[in-house]
Amino acid sequence: MEEYNSGDEGIFNADEASISVKECIEGVIGGTDYNQSKVNQLTAGVVEHCLSHLVKQGRPFKYMVNCTIMQKSGTGLHTANSCYWDTATDGSCTVRWENRSMYCVVSVFAVAVTL
Repeated sequence: MEEYNSGDEGIFNADEASISVKECIEGVIGGTDYNQSKVNQLTAGVVEHCLSHLVKQGRPFKYMVNCTIMQKSGTGLHTANSCYWDTATDGSCTVRWENRSMYCVVSVFAVAVTL
């Protein structure tokens, strides 16, 4: 995982976070086939991996990460979120990832911590 050098440390960069999250998903799930008995382990792994990489960037944010894994079966999945915060500093991103047998949707919410 590479470190990102952003000009303004106090503003959430959704593009950088999305790249990091995608790399974390691929690192944890990769080419794994969907297995119901391993979904809890996979979701926990994705969330922990994402959080650790976001925190390692050393930016002044509190992070919340949500992961949904769903087997590909032809059914639909709709997600939505809404946030009431300071749009000048706080932010969110959602990454949709898939392989041949499952979908993974990860949402990251970042709230600036003022020191």
